[in-house]
Amino acid sequence: NIDTSELSGELLTAIFAMLSQKESESISERMRWSYQVRMQSGKFITCKAPFGYRLVSGQLIIEETEAEIVRLIFNEYLAGKNMTEIAAEVTSMGHPTRDGSKKWSRATISYILQNEKYSGDLVLQKRYTSPLPFKELRNKGARAKYLVKELVPQIIDKEVFQKAEALQASRRSRIN
Repeated sequence: NIDTSELSGELLTAIFAMLSQKESESISERMRWSYQVRMQSGKFITCKAPFGYRLVSGQLIIEETEAEIVRLIFNEYLAGKNMTEIAAEVTSMGHPTRDGSKKWSRATISYILQNEKYSGDLVLQKRYTSPLPFKELRNKGARAKYLVKELVPQIIDKEVFQKAEALQASRRSRIN
C-alpha cells in the first residue's frame, strides 16, 4: 500500500530497496565466511567432481573408466608426448570429456596435468567470488589458499604428479 506518486512513497520504496540490498550483502558475507571456515578445517567439498571422479554423498569417489584415461594422460605426458598429441589420442578413443565434448583439447589435458586432486591432495580457494559486482576471480595471492593432504582417493601417485609438474615447468621455461 505504498503510493509511489507521492514523495513519501518514493522515499519508502528507496529505503526498502536499500534494506533489501544490505540484507542480501549480509547473507552473501555469511556464506563466504562459512566457506572460509570449511576450507580452513579441510571440510569443504566441491560441487562438481573432476574427470575421473564422481561426487557421491559429499565424497569424491573414483570412476575407474575415467581414471584409466587420467593415468594414460599422465603416462603419455611423462613418456614425452605433448598435450596436443595426448588430446588427439584421447579424442580418438571416443570417451567424452567431463562436460560431454567428444573432442579433447590441449587445455583440458593441461587442466588434468595440473590438478592436484589426482594425487589425493586438495588446494582450496584457487578461485573466489568478488563482492559486488560478483565476479569469479583466479586467486593469485589475494586470499589464502588451503592445502588439504590426502583428502580424496588417489588416481595417480604423488611422485607421478610431481614429475609431471616438473616436466611442465621445464617445458615452460624452454618456451620463455
